[in-house]
Amino acid sequence: MSEAPHKKGTSWSIGIGLGIVALLIGTAIITDPSFSSSGEKGKASSSGTVEPLHLQENALTISAPGVVKASHLTMLSPGVSGKVDKVHPLFNAGEIILKGTPLLELEKFEYRARLANAQAELEQARLDVSTEQAEALKAIKKTYSSVSKSGKESELVLRVPQRRAVNARLNAAEAYVAEAEQALRDTVLEAPYTCQVVECSVGAGARVVAGQPVGKVIPLQERMIRVPVPLEEFSALPRDEQGKVNTALTASCVLNNGKRLQWLGHVTAVDSALDAERNSAVLIASLEPNASHVSEWQVAPVNMALQVNINVQVPSSVWIPSHAVRDGSSIQVKTPEGMQERKVHVVALKDGKSLVTIPEFQEGDALVL
Repeated sequence: MSEAPHKKGTSWSIGIGLGIVALLIGTAIITDPSFSSSGEKGKASSSGTVEPLHLQENALTISAPGVVKASHLTMLSPGVSGKVDKVHPLFNAGEIILKGTPLLELEKFEYRARLANAQAELEQARLDVSTEQAEALKAIKKTYSSVSKSGKESELVLRVPQRRAVNARLNAAEAYVAEAEQALRDTVLEAPYTCQVVECSVGAGARVVAGQPVGKVIPLQERMIRVPVPLEEFSALPRDEQGKVNTALTASCVLNNGKRLQWLGHVTAVDSALDAERNSAVLIASLEPNASHVSEWQVAPVNMALQVNINVQVPSSVWIPSHAVRDGSSIQVKTPEGMQERKVHVVALKDGKSLVTIPEFQEGDALVL
């Protein structure tokens, strides 16, 4: 009976001893210098590979969708008020109309009457002038010998004020006739140039007032294209001495019959508003129709899609893996002095690589990946 407690105490002693031994061994491993140095060595080896950097001129092709637009839009409005009498059958959206074609005509009764009244007043004014000239001539002959040396008395006797008055009425009548003739001409609204109708907003019988928009047209032979270019690539476009984008481009499309058309063009301006949806700057370009495709370009429909290519040479640049660019603005390089950061400017992204320029690049810099 007395041996059971003795065996139990012995077991507890052995367990406690083994625990102390394990604790001492673990402490020795952690504080061992050789274990610490091997950990630091593993960390250093995981810093990445190093690639030398060589800046050179790189060719970049910017491809973007283009859209045909009219060079400008003209709002049409009559110069006088009245009731619409006639509307040209081609004055409808999409139709092509030659310069000078009467698009609509207003009723002319009122304006013809106004012109007739003005012409009658003009004839009366001319008669008054002739009559007054005759009266003045009579007065001169009758009173010439008795005219005093007083200037005022001489003008009254010679009917100078009367002649000025009838001449003034004659000038007013002539101006009134010219105004009435212009108003009659303005009852006809003509196409300002050979154009394509975008909108017609009136019909026969409608009443319009002077200056009221009644339609919109665009020039038939003047086209431009709008090309959205990503902001990263936009910065690579060459500029002139004034800082304006100055570059050539090519635009092409494939017709429904499979025929491929291509034109040369040139950037003429940059839209002041960005394309927020695409994070792009919008180039405005004009095209130079080829001799074989001039007719197609002149009638190219608005909003026709084009494929635009711009070839650019980017000096002092290099292609690097995109993942090496930190926060889109810097890279880590290895230099003779140690690890450093270099600011970069991303020009283009393509197939997992970034074309960058490095303003503070120094010989011997190597990219750390």
